Amino acid sequence: MYEERLRVQSTKLSGWRKFKDNVYWLFANYGIDLWHESVAALFVLLLGALIFSRPAAVLSGEGGKTEAKISWLNAFFLAVHQFLPLSLPVKPEWSPSRRVLLKWRQYPLLTAATYANFLQIIGWIIIPLTVAALAGVLRRTAQ
Repeated sequence: MYEERLRVQSTKLSGWRKFKDNVYWLFANYGIDLWHESVAALFVLLLGALIFSRPAAVLSGEGGKTEAKISWLNAFFLAVHQFLPLSLPVKPEWSPSRRVLLKWRQYPLLTAATYANFLQIIGWIIIPLTVAALAGVLRRTAQ
């Protein structure tokens, strides 16, 4: 019922307000369920695994001095570690490098360290939304 009302109201919007409403629906589904947050989190984690599995995307060893190529699974675990908005006691044996992985003409577009920062920001947004949605689901089922 609530979702239907919001969708009907969104048909009356125009311009910038319509765009913001569509983005809110796409990423958070009006705060109704966890589906959109889960898909967004999985997408950025898989993209992180793709980026971190490229040659020279991660550094290994003491102090992160040696370039390494890691497997897809280890790259996924590194992406999860970067995504979590909290610090884990065991540090991974790899760290994202600052080497440019993608350029456009002479301009650097992407480094693994930049994507790791992006993952942390997205993690700080998605994890609390997920916790709040889960709390709402648990509260509704308890009543």
